[in-house]
Amino acid sequence: MLALHDEVLAGRFAPGTRLVFVHTGGLQGRRAMGL
Repeated sequence: MLALHDEVLAGRFAPGTRLVFVHTGGLQGRRAMGL
């Protein structure tokens, strides 16, 4: 999430651009699934 926030603040997306960010849990999510 921090990287996406940084990209928005850097102006990498035009105003009004719709973004979809899928957060799958990262490493913490992997532990919960036994992977």
